[in-house]
Amino acid sequence: KVRAEVKEVEARLSIEIEKVRAEVKEVEARLSVKIEKVKYDLLKWQIGGWVALAAIMAKGFGWLGFYPSTASTIEAALGAAFSFAFGQGFAHSSV
Repeated sequence: KVRAEVKEVEARLSIEIEKVRAEVKEVEARLSVKIEKVKYDLLKWQIGGWVALAAIMAKGFGWLGFYPSTASTIEAALGAAFSFAFGQGFAHSSV
């Protein structure tokens, strides 16, 4: 009688363990997708920051025809850099 109860408890525990394993795998899959999105978002921010820094340095040092008197050109370059990096805006961020 005791052995039958033990086997029944083992069977129930095995089922519960499998449920937990399946749930853990599901959570891992969801987190993996979110992690990849965050990596992509961070890369966009980094690229946008470097492009903006390059545009600011170009303005300051007069590189590539960017001179302080051509403010509209600088604004266009910075606008392009920020629209590349932040074009989606903050509304689409799910983090």
